[in-house]
Amino acid sequence: MALYVRQDEERSELQQRIAADLREKQKKNSLDEGSGKGERSEFNGEDAVFLEGTKPTTGLAFVWLLVFIAIMIAIGLFLAFAKG
Repeated sequence: MALYVRQDEERSELQQRIAADLREKQKKNSLDEGSGKGERSEFNGEDAVFLEGTKPTTGLAFVWLLVFIAIMIAIGLFLAFAKG
């Protein structure tokens, strides 16, 4: 059986201390990651590590998409007429 906990009870002293510690840690972490003024720095996709070694999409991406769609249609038609 589960214990029923009343939601209107006040927080215990331990819960209040834990919540205060977590708030402090959160403030400290957000200040360390920010610009030093307590503000969060904006994400800049250009300096992300995971973009290293990649290149932008060329104009042929649309052509490759059309080729892929045409192949899928051809496979679908082949399977449809092979059963009949």
